Amino acid sequence: MKRTILVICVVICVLNIGAALGSEDADMVTDRTKQKIEVDTRFAGERIYFFGTIPDPEADIIVKLISKHNDPIKLTRKGKAVLFWMSTKQFEIRNMPYIYKIHSSKPLGEFLTPELVKEYKLDYETLKDDMEIRLIKGEPSPDDKEVMFEGYLKMKEDENLYRIAENRIRITKGRLFEHYFTFPDKAKEGDYVIESYAIKDGQVIAESNDIVEVKKVGLMGWLYRTSQNNGILYGIMAVVIALGAGLLVGRIFKGGGH
Repeated sequence: MKRTILVICVVICVLNIGAALGSEDADMVTDRTKQKIEVDTRFAGERIYFFGTIPDPEADIIVKLISKHNDPIKLTRKGKAVLFWMSTKQFEIRNMPYIYKIHSSKPLGEFLTPELVKEYKLDYETLKDDMEIRLIKGEPSPDDKEVMFEGYLKMKEDENLYRIAENRIRITKGRLFEHYFTFPDKAKEGDYVIESYAIKDGQVIAESNDIVEVKKVGLMGWLYRTSQNNGILYGIMAVVIALGAGLLVGRIFKGGGH
């Protein structure tokens, strides 16, 4: 009930803004139901609704959610060694967004040109072009980038961190669009940018950006900031917790033996 009331209020607000801007020269005005997501130990993901005005009723809408800060990650590639499959190579993957999601009002092939896709990075292939890989262990091969990209993409889609969903944006009377993005439980702390584009005749005629902040709070937030700002203290804590867990397990099994 509370969320429904919030959604209705945002719709009315956006409609009023669009009307005030006028029907001919209006810019794209966007908003969201929440600007900050607080993550604690009970966080299981959150759905945020987004709304916007459309400057031209004949325009199509595409919206991209992308993480602002992206750390490199390490991935391994398996190969057959003698009779067993095992990790034979390790790579560092750079220049890839942690979250990348796209929603559109129509199938992308119906209104996007190759030039727009490349300029605004609106498909997975543009991500692959930007991806940088560095071999850490093993021998290089010509298909390393292709294989690692496919593996990376599958991992991200399985975690609901990457998604391209066509026909997900609902348009009302050619003047208002509405949809939602789900921030999964694996969403990291930081700022996420939501880029909205109105496209007509192969051109971006209006655009708007919004920010959603994900912030860890409570014990989870304290642990995260300790790990980032005081690595020594965090390391000591990890060792103490591991020792304590070991002692507890030992006592349980010892007690069970009598």
